[in-house]
Amino acid sequence: MQKANRTQQKRSLVYKPYLKGNWASRLAARRGLKILGYQGIFVFFYIFVGQALMFDSLPLRLVTNVLILAALGGLLYMDGMKTGEEDVAYAEIAYTRQESGQVIPKEERDRCFHPLKGVFTVLMGMLPLVLIGIALALTAQPLRHHLGALPSWLEGYRTRADIGLALSYYNETTGMGVVDVLRIIVRLLLFPFVNIVGTDSPSGLLWLERLSPLLILLVPMAYAYGYSLGRKARAMVHGSIADDQKRRVRRERKERKRRREKEPTQLV
Repeated sequence: MQKANRTQQKRSLVYKPYLKGNWASRLAARRGLKILGYQGIFVFFYIFVGQALMFDSLPLRLVTNVLILAALGGLLYMDGMKTGEEDVAYAEIAYTRQESGQVIPKEERDRCFHPLKGVFTVLMGMLPLVLIGIALALTAQPLRHHLGALPSWLEGYRTRADIGLALSYYNETTGMGVVDVLRIIVRLLLFPFVNIVGTDSPSGLLWLERLSPLLILLVPMAYAYGYSLGRKARAMVHGSIADDQKRRVRRERKERKRRREKEPTQLV
């Protein structure tokens, strides 16, 4: 019984021919701005919510931050699949027009579906952030701990020759350099990963910085994966339409059979 129900719930897939578009185009590059905008929204989300996810327990940090990453990736995945399905629908129409003898211009072919177009969109949108990650990865060094402020009760010992030299280290100040700015940007982009590793693990943070160009692309690539499934999503739409037509035909047959059974038998 359960197997029969699962068979009934399974959707049919009906693939129709379509005109394959160009994987790289201005349209795909402009769509990358939306991916970049998503990333900006995610950063603001991390700023306001990220501190609440910094638990002392590693398993708890791992679960909560992985769930956040999965939710953000799921959002991009659904958006990518929706865009891919729309491009396939456009490509099917373009294919029909081409088969009827019409010439499809490049601008319309750029609008058609290509499985790799989502990857190009993500790379174009995230290119500025990936370049920042590469710059940090090439210059990342283990962080050194600096002395804090000199306690007030030691201020009077600065002029003493025997311990004044040791206290002089508190006078050393280091300004914020380019690497520090890059580190702040990258850590905001990778806030969930930073939460998982923890700020008390210099070696772990160093590896995050060195792998940052790849980690920055990890969640946005969910859009590319969703887009690549656009043809399957479109086939599901056609399958649903075909299944509805089959069910309508079966209902009409049952209705005609029921009417025939109700008709009085004529005597010959």
